[in-house]
Amino acid sequence: MSVAEYSRWRGLYFAAKSQIQYFDSRDAYTTNESHDDYSLESKLKSSSRSISQDGTDIPKTENAATFTLMTAVGDPSEPDTPLRLSSSMLLSLIECKLVHPDIEAVYRTVRPHCSYYVEYDEDQTTPESLYILVRVLTRTDSIHCSLKITLETLSTTCLLSSSTSTITDALRAQCIQSLDLIQQSPLHLLRFILDHARDDLEAWLLHQWHRIELLEDSTWMTPGHPFPRNGDRRQQVVDSLARGLTTLLRELHAVNRESRIALTVVWAAVGLCEDLGRMVEEVESLRSSAGLEAMKPGHRAFLDGRVKFVDAVLRGMAEKNRQLLDRMGAQINLVYSFIAQKGNEQNYQIARLTANDSRTMKTITVLTLTFLPGTMLASLWDAGIFSMEQGTSWRVYVGATMALTLIVYAIWALYEWVSRKRDARRF
Repeated sequence: MSVAEYSRWRGLYFAAKSQIQYFDSRDAYTTNESHDDYSLESKLKSSSRSISQDGTDIPKTENAATFTLMTAVGDPSEPDTPLRLSSSMLLSLIECKLVHPDIEAVYRTVRPHCSYYVEYDEDQTTPESLYILVRVLTRTDSIHCSLKITLETLSTTCLLSSSTSTITDALRAQCIQSLDLIQQSPLHLLRFILDHARDDLEAWLLHQWHRIELLEDSTWMTPGHPFPRNGDRRQQVVDSLARGLTTLLRELHAVNRESRIALTVVWAAVGLCEDLGRMVEEVESLRSSAGLEAMKPGHRAFLDGRVKFVDAVLRGMAEKNRQLLDRMGAQINLVYSFIAQKGNEQNYQIARLTANDSRTMKTITVLTLTFLPGTMLASLWDAGIFSMEQGTSWRVYVGATMALTLIVYAIWALYEWVSRKRDARRF
């Protein structure tokens, strides 16, 4: 969608012209209808009447549970994928009380979300409707869902959107195929979203699992690939690891980051399961307070069982993801150990070279101290400062040279002794 095709409204991104797929359970011919703003408004105005297959209006059946589904592609918080629903159309849905006003706040959030609101009659005594707002995250997409459930008839109006058309079309098809379940309890629609999120997260987890196994194989830390204990093969593996440690560490950190994001998303889905269980109780409680018939035990048991199943699967995925994170942590520590080992080997080589240099410098120093006194006396004698008889001058020179050399070595030894004492007191 080009820049000219969408508009920014209150910091959110909407299409300039709506592209909504509309489904009404009272009309089998609306399955694949696509509407713009004008035609959708016309549809909503006529939604109070049932429509026969030949197009003639017939009176509305008061106690029939109807289901109206509007689906759109896009995420209004992302400029690259604006919601294909105009801001004026969204305001119209809010004014018609088909969507709760807090949908705008849900569109703004980047975190998973689930909330519900009860609408009472004019006397504020009897509950009439229940609004539900949900934002669910998957691997790369987000799903927004707004439900309005009329408590008396369980008639439902849903606005469903997702970042990609694949998810939107799949959920829309499932809702139409399972219309009987939605008419039993509209909360089945949220279960469909959870089922889709579970499948997506499970595929994500398997992908991460495979990547981690490949990384473990690359460090030779799996039962099928034991690290060589000795010989040339061990040295080849060490050299290979040393050459690719930086790349391997970068990949490990990338997988670790993605796994932590996956764990957050999985736990958010677990939270939605818990919220769904509470909403089932809330709907039954509200209908009971209004004197309405409760859900049939078999229908309630089926819904609760499916929610508990998804909850158990998601909790197992969260536990497996935590194990993968532990394995990732072990691999990261292992790579850091390899890096430290390689650094220690380099430091050892540097220390050996430094020791050799120190030994060479010490030898040069000793030779310099040995010949320095003699060189100094020879310079003095050559300058003519001292004059002696030819027979005794060499004896004086040798004696003076030996004495000065001993004095120089004594001063050096004294300096070393004082330095060691000072260092011993300091440490």
